[in-house]
Amino acid sequence: MQAEDAETEYLKIAQQLPEYGVMFYRVGREKRPVGGELVLGISSHDYDYDYTLL
Repeated sequence: MQAEDAETEYLKIAQQLPEYGVMFYRVGREKRPVGGELVLGISSHDYDYDYTLL
């Protein structure tokens, strides 16, 4: 497989991922979170958030 073909196939697969095109930001609080962090994901189509326990 040529390098250009491999890159094209990689991009086709990557574009199918739900996270493709989403910018993720850590959202801070005034007080330190206890045991986790809040992550905000923004895309041109939608927004989502996730509270991750660390």
